Amino acid sequence: MCGIYLTNIPIPEKEVVLKLNKINFRGPDHLGIFQKENISLAHLRLSILDLDERSNQPFTFEYLTLVYNGEIYNFKVVRELLIVKGYTFETTSDTEVLLKGYHAWGEKILDRINGMFAFAIYNENDQTVFIARDRLGVKPLYYSWQSGKLELCSQLEPLEKSPLDQDAISIYLKTGYIPSPFSIYRGIKKLPPGQFAIFNLEENKKEIRS
Repeated sequence: MCGIYLTNIPIPEKEVVLKLNKINFRGPDHLGIFQKENISLAHLRLSILDLDERSNQPFTFEYLTLVYNGEIYNFKVVRELLIVKGYTFETTSDTEVLLKGYHAWGEKILDRINGMFAFAIYNENDQTVFIARDRLGVKPLYYSWQSGKLELCSQLEPLEKSPLDQDAISIYLKTGYIPSPFSIYRGIKKLPPGQFAIFNLEENKKEIRS
């Protein structure tokens, strides 16, 4: 299952822990936290592939740090493509393949992977955050982006709440569920299935594409 969290709001590590404790059931095997300047990434791990702690997240390679929930079904095929390009691997996990695949191909990694996933990659060099969700929306991903402040998570509970979204409530009363990109809160959105977003933290810009 796993749970992911990222924010550029400056908060202490103990507050990140309290937020993730609200959804601890998503990943009881390990809680990992990465903090640098105002950036915090956190991950609750349910160990399935490569049970060794070397595959714990957040997972960093050079200037990129990843938090990821899901499974890349064809990661061994992608891994071989990356080995041909000169990459080496320290784990047998799909996590390392996903991150190094993004390092190699950028957003085009999405054309090469098949699976169920929601992930976020922080790029320290250009101060961007890249997020993506699988084509069927199996894995959830909620985010808040207000005045350059980003907060995202696998579930609503850890995110800062905003007023209720009356449009979302109306949709729920008509259909029995709340579709993407809505959530029950006005300031929190769900990334739609099969889409990715790039947040430029320095320029306060957001771009969403299919």
